[in-house]
Amino acid sequence: RDPSFARLLAWQPTLDLLSVMGFDDVRWIGNLFLINKPPFSPRLYWHQDWLWWDEPVSSEPRPMQVFLSYYLEETTIENGCFRVIPRSHLRRNVLHDKIPIAHDTKTENLPPAYPIFEDVPDAVNVPTKEGSIVMGDARLLHSANANNTPKHRPLLLGWFLFNYALYPPSIKEAYAKS
Repeated sequence: RDPSFARLLAWQPTLDLLSVMGFDDVRWIGNLFLINKPPFSPRLYWHQDWLWWDEPVSSEPRPMQVFLSYYLEETTIENGCFRVIPRSHLRRNVLHDKIPIAHDTKTENLPPAYPIFEDVPDAVNVPTKEGSIVMGDARLLHSANANNTPKHRPLLLGWFLFNYALYPPSIKEAYAKS
């Protein structure tokens, strides 16, 4: 609830970047999360953060929801950097048929041999420098490498919506309840 987090989400360089990219009617949703990848922690499973695949807006090439990750430390493959499957927000991938609901308690407890932890040939690692901001479409399949170091790897994560007036009532109602 610290006001400095709200200032970070409303940071003018971030809003300017979103504007230059053509994103209008920008709305911040939810909270700003501190995500900490503990020392010697396993990889994060492949998942997407978009929940409304049955809605026609889900097939639009333009994102409706994005995440911004503010990296507080440098990330490398060794300390658990972010991984993505390019274009998986625009086309089907074999993992789409294997992934359960993201961030569900059942998903959190799946064994490392489960298919959502597998290596994928077209996956790309996204190492970052301290102070970097990474933006991703909520529909993008993403994960994180294992942290094989004795240090924590923190980041701040915020969510933004675009063109909210175009959202169908079912999605607006879901956001109103959260």
